[in-house]
Amino acid sequence: MKNIRILYFAFLMSMGITNAWSQDFKYNHPLEDVFAKGLQSLQKGDSAMAFEFIQSAYVLSPKSEEKGYHYIALLLELHKPNAATIAKQWLQNSKNDIYNSKIYFQLGRYYFNNKLDKETLEAYSHVSIDDLDNQQIIEMKFQQGYCYFKLGNWEQASKLLNNIRQVTNNKYFSDANYYAGFIALEKKDFKLALECFKICESNPDYSRL
Repeated sequence: MKNIRILYFAFLMSMGITNAWSQDFKYNHPLEDVFAKGLQSLQKGDSAMAFEFIQSAYVLSPKSEEKGYHYIALLLELHKPNAATIAKQWLQNSKNDIYNSKIYFQLGRYYFNNKLDKETLEAYSHVSIDDLDNQQIIEMKFQQGYCYFKLGNWEQASKLLNNIRQVTNNKYFSDANYYAGFIALEKKDFKLALECFKICESNPDYSRL
């Protein structure tokens, strides 16, 4: 325990948290300061720095669901070693439905980026769209549609991809049109296929295709 306090104090000093440990710890709660700095870094988009702070806060307060949620989410976002295994262990013990739903979303993204289609769909099946913002919903639906496409379940893929096609100002608009067009072409729905391909024609990733 003494060694942990010494290491923690050294970490606080290296991060510029210079409140007198021996005099003010009781009142200033440096552990919460560390966590707050992590959240601030997260808001600025600096996930790597946020992880350093939040990991330290979580290690010293492992029963905090809020700290645990942010720690696990960052593990997955940054693709840290054994992130998926640690996340699933955490989910088994967490009683917070909203945090669980959000972690399953992050887990789904993690699996998708690692090209694990069945695992992606399994993780996303536990996500409530009530716990996501609009961009996250679009991302999840596209990734589900793409995974179903790869697995040959074109009915499910078509339904999800055509939903994404209804929202023109999203980052997956061209992608959704391409794969929806491919499915329409295979079904000999040439009118829909042509409509989809014309939309993604201007995208450099698809223009030659």
